[in-house]
Amino acid sequence: MTTNVLLFLGHAPEYREGFLRSLSDHCNLTVCASSGVADSLISPSSRVGYKYIELNRYRLFNFYFQSGLTSIIESKDWDAIIMPLNVRDISRFLTILIYGKLIKPKLIWRGHIYGYSKNFIICSIRKFLLNKGVACLTYNQSIQSKVTLRHPKLKTYSFNNTHVFKDDFYQTPFLNSSKSCLNLLFIGRNTKRKNLSMLVALLNQYDFINLRLIGQGCTSIDHSFLKPNALNRLSLYEYIADSKDLIPHIQWTDSFICSGDVGLLVLTAAKYYRPIIVSSDSPNHGPEFELAVESSQPIVSFTDNIQFSKLLSKLNSNREYLTTYASTLSDLAKKKFTIENMVSSHLQAIYEIKS
Repeated sequence: MTTNVLLFLGHAPEYREGFLRSLSDHCNLTVCASSGVADSLISPSSRVGYKYIELNRYRLFNFYFQSGLTSIIESKDWDAIIMPLNVRDISRFLTILIYGKLIKPKLIWRGHIYGYSKNFIICSIRKFLLNKGVACLTYNQSIQSKVTLRHPKLKTYSFNNTHVFKDDFYQTPFLNSSKSCLNLLFIGRNTKRKNLSMLVALLNQYDFINLRLIGQGCTSIDHSFLKPNALNRLSLYEYIADSKDLIPHIQWTDSFICSGDVGLLVLTAAKYYRPIIVSSDSPNHGPEFELAVESSQPIVSFTDNIQFSKLLSKLNSNREYLTTYASTLSDLAKKKFTIENMVSSHLQAIYEIKS
């Protein structure tokens, strides 16, 4: 018998396509999401294997609303309804108020679950919503443990968020053998949370590093303050769609680096067998930060000049550190952070509430 699954997402960008196609191999999947254009998210060139419904999304101050949820929920006898738990999304709250008992046996919450706010009202709403579901899919194991402790009756599963298939991991050779320079790479969107201006500023301070930034908006980064010799060591590129075109950049780099909030970039580094330098100054890292911690990647304060200088000098003078960090990260990711694992966790939650 076909299993009908309704999956709501905030957005369904290109990097989610592998997971969605793989999940649709095991069920009749309908995905509802809003356009990611306003957030500089790239849509896939085609969507295969599942039905996609784009929802209008409205914002009022720090709150959101996706329209059309009720008609979609009523359109079919769903076996599972998977929703991201975001207390700032008013449409989720209204859906629970309207359908409550009707969808509770089918409702699986999904995502970060716990935000950064400690506000009593926000926390109370979150608790209320969690109690209206029968299962919960979390981005990592730390969140899973937290949910299990606070809501022991809720069936909870960690899917270890990623965008990489197990067979996609590739041991890219290190081409830079020089001890006179350290090549650093960032791939991602130019947003305030990434704090890329701090990365660019490093070029003025350390004359042995070269930096490449690749992604949406990266070519518009202000670098007018750079000294002439620093300017020559900076390369800026817009989004590169084809992973094959990324390979020369990966081969060039010695390590990935992120001076702001880090997320799926940790998995990108693991995929291509590279370490990643992560800032300890950011309080709002994504759940993928757990992989960087668990694999003992270099996590350092970018504002602590002494410790940061020591790290860069260590990596530059002894290349074995680079390969050790890369190997540890890649090996752990292959074991726990794959799309295959994501699909398996989602199916486990779906089949258990269906049975």
